[in-house]
Amino acid sequence: MVLFGAIKSRVGSIGNLSDMVGEASFDFTSLAMVSSVARLGSLGAAARLHSVSREHIGARVRGVERSLGVTIFERSPTGVRTSAEGVAVVEWIGRVLDDAGRIRSGAAALAAAHPAPAAAHPESGDPEEPAVQVAATATFTEYLLPRWTAAMGRVHPGVRIGCRPGRAPEVIEAVRNGTVAVGFVEDARVPSDLSRHTVWTDELVVVVSPDHQWTTLDAVDRATLARTALVQRRPGCGPRSTIDDLLGAAVAPAIEVDTLAAVREAVYALRAPAVMSSLTARSDLEDGRLVRVRVDGLPMARRLSAVWDTMRALDGAAIDLVNLAVEIHRACLPGAAVED
Repeated sequence: MVLFGAIKSRVGSIGNLSDMVGEASFDFTSLAMVSSVARLGSLGAAARLHSVSREHIGARVRGVERSLGVTIFERSPTGVRTSAEGVAVVEWIGRVLDDAGRIRSGAAALAAAHPAPAAAHPESGDPEEPAVQVAATATFTEYLLPRWTAAMGRVHPGVRIGCRPGRAPEVIEAVRNGTVAVGFVEDARVPSDLSRHTVWTDELVVVVSPDHQWTTLDAVDRATLARTALVQRRPGCGPRSTIDDLLGAAVAPAIEVDTLAAVREAVYALRAPAVMSSLTARSDLEDGRLVRVRVDGLPMARRLSAVWDTMRALDGAAIDLVNLAVEIHRACLPGAAVED
């Protein structure tokens, strides 16, 4: 499939880089491999993730770089680091892969909404259980829904869960227009016409690259954080609204990006802090790729919520999914407060 045009049009937005780009094409697999190398910071780790050799994934990455005329990664004996231009390209690749995921999820939702007539089960004569259509923001789709889906499969083996990924405004719109039964958002600002229930409690963490000056400090305060240009998700993405509420009239972001991978790479390339969900930052903190900075005097907890149309009460498998999510949270974090 030719994806070059979508990325080429974005590369052109960074000025003279467009002059270096020639006509070419590449596939989803190559783009996914580039994204994995950026996220993991290692050709070897990305190769293991994709079950291919290091040489194979290196050739794929070089092919994308040649096609775009941009050096996405800076190589060194200790690994790879995303270049300044590569941060932008990795973000655009993330958008293309996200769009591809939306196409797959949307098609699955359409197919589930208009299934072929189901045959009765021979043992019981009961028809196949219907699908549950949900919409969710990135933290849910990448870190929580896979676990919930597996658990639902054990409780309701016949239930199919179709997910539409999107930013918080898109999730809320899908709930309002009845496209999905329930939405999952990390946005603190839920419209009053929707019902909400907290399904997970999460902590925001300030992260920096290992060579950032803040790593030598015991902590920073709210004022320091507010006057520092941060790597931020775009409005409506991830924890952006919570951060805006916490910091108030803060300085303009160092950069605004759409994807989690782009946040990570911008932290490295720009040497700028970011505020991330503890869920999304966990592996990077454990591996030492990012360092957490303590913030004094600023509550960083947030609520991740299920939302639905108040006029359409949750029932059946949809309410079972929400209840199961709450139960899993309580099992993972004993004593955590989960409130309406």
